[in-house]
Amino acid sequence: MGFVPDGKFPASKPIISSGLGVTPGLCLVHKLGEIKLMRIMLLVAGLLLANVCFASDASIIMAEIVIDLNHFPTDDDKSYLTEIAQDSESSADEKVLAGIISRIMHKPADGDVATLKSMASSGDSSEYVKTLAKAILSIEHKPSAESAAELVVLLDQ
Repeated sequence: MGFVPDGKFPASKPIISSGLGVTPGLCLVHKLGEIKLMRIMLLVAGLLLANVCFASDASIIMAEIVIDLNHFPTDDDKSYLTEIAQDSESSADEKVLAGIISRIMHKPADGDVATLKSMASSGDSSEYVKTLAKAILSIEHKPSAESAAELVVLLDQ
């Protein structure tokens, strides 16, 4: 019925084989281990990507405002930022960033720099929040080309 490579099992007994050269008696255990490992890897990948793939509208709007910023936010930008800061669906980080962006005059306000640095390095912040905070820190009249490019990459995901 089945091919027995080492002759330990009768040829009439069916063997489950992974084709990986594993001893026939261990093949099923080996496959179950592979399946568990794959499930764990998929779960971890999903958790890591969750922060990147599911950006809120507020984060997207703020990223677009920062990309287009020229010295300070426009009146329309400030209107959007006020709405974000007052929206119950905005996260605490998004509300803080909205206030910080609305106060930009050529560069982030001195009082906001420490908050931005903390957000940029926090393990609790989403990738959008971290990238936005870093981009805001880079602003000298405009965001740096590198920071703007990083925001564009996030927007394209």
